[in-house]
Order: sequence, then structure tokens, then C-alpha cells
Amino acid sequence: MLVTFSGMVGSGKTTNAKKTLRWLCARGYQPYYLRFRFINWRSLFRTPAVTPWREQEGAATPPKQQTPPPTELLRHLAAGKRLSFPFFVGYLLRIVRFRLFVALHHRRHLLVLNRYFYDSFMHYRIASARERKYLRWLMKAAPKPDLAILLVLRPETSRRRRSAYVLEELRQVAENTAELQNYASHLRVIATDNLSTVDREVEKELRAVFTNTKSAPQNNSPLEGGRGGVAQSAVAL
Repeated sequence: MLVTFSGMVGSGKTTNAKKTLRWLCARGYQPYYLRFRFINWRSLFRTPAVTPWREQEGAATPPKQQTPPPTELLRHLAAGKRLSFPFFVGYLLRIVRFRLFVALHHRRHLLVLNRYFYDSFMHYRIASARERKYLRWLMKAAPKPDLAILLVLRPETSRRRRSAYVLEELRQVAENTAELQNYASHLRVIATDNLSTVDREVEKELRAVFTNTKSAPQNNSPLEGGRGGVAQSAVAL
């Protein structure tokens, strides 16, 4: 099975991925946790996640001190990139690499990914018919998660949480993200401006996919994707 967390800057991808791992472990699942950006060609020979995820003793981290960085440390998102043919081919190769990686190391595992291909696609401004065609092909080629959560928030909220980013670029990413949803109807969109409602919304999506029983048969391959028959896709215990 494949569960992914994607989202805009400051939307809480890592926080909610970790909470999901705890939720799954509490119900008897054995999830493997991976940060998508660190899956590379070397990962084909050795996976970064050798064993299932486990909460470490004293792993609770104190709240981060949000200190505004100096102006010279502003980070840019390159939010107006165009999906040209070289980029299209590059992403096709990354999709092939990811499929090989899963087939070699995690074919029968429950994977929770912090970020996914959607996080890259939301930085492209899809404007031409050719770009729309490229994006549709990439969406079809990439493994479809059993649960793909997309965390969104207003650009102004994102800027308050991550002051190193430029507001206009955050607005462009927000527009790109809204456009991306037209090509991926399976995305489960959760707004994180109001933090008090996020946990409840994420758990609602998890409960729609996972059963609460420990006697479910062995899970499907993450490469198979889709939500059909997911209730019978838990890790065998």
C-alpha cells in the first residue's frame, strides 16, 4: 500500500506523516517511512528504510522557534517553471526509478511517503496544450497511492509560518496546486490554515481506507495503487 503526504510550504507534511505513522502502529500495522526526495538511483541497491518505522524513545521534539531569517536568506520556489519536454522525460525516468525501487525493496510493504511527485508538479505553471498533455501522461505513469493527501493553505498563512519565502511565489504555487487538482481527482485535499481541525480530517481519510482489524491479509503492492479493495490490504501480522 502507498500513503503519500504532499502540500504547500508550511502545510504540515512531516508533522502529519509522523502522526499517521503513530496512528497506523497503534492499530497493528507495520509502516515503512520514506522521505521521497531522498529516493535516488543508489536507493535501488539499498533502501533508506530497512526496517518498519518505530517511535524512538523520547522522540518528542520541542516546538520550533520561528525566528524570521534575514532578508538575504530568502528562499525561492521557482514557481513559474514550464513543463518542457526535457523535464517531462526527466520525470518519466524518476517514475521508472521509483517503480523499480518499490519492486525491489517494498513490494509487500505499507509505505508512508513524506512528499511525492505532486510536490514537484505543483511548481509548474501548466499553460499550453502540450504541457497539459505531458502532465496527464505523468499522472498516468506514476503509481496511484491508495491514499494521497494534499495539504493546502492560504499563501498568507504559508508566509507567516515560513517567513523565508516570497509571498508572490507562494501565491503562484497556490494557483499551480489548484490547477493540479484538475488532473488528480484522487487527491484528498485538506486545508491546514486552522490547525485545530487537521487531525480530525486526516484521521477521517485514514479510517476510510484502513480497517481496524489486525487479521487482514497481506497488503497489495504499492505499485498496484488505487482504493479498490483497500480494506483487505493491511499488513499481515
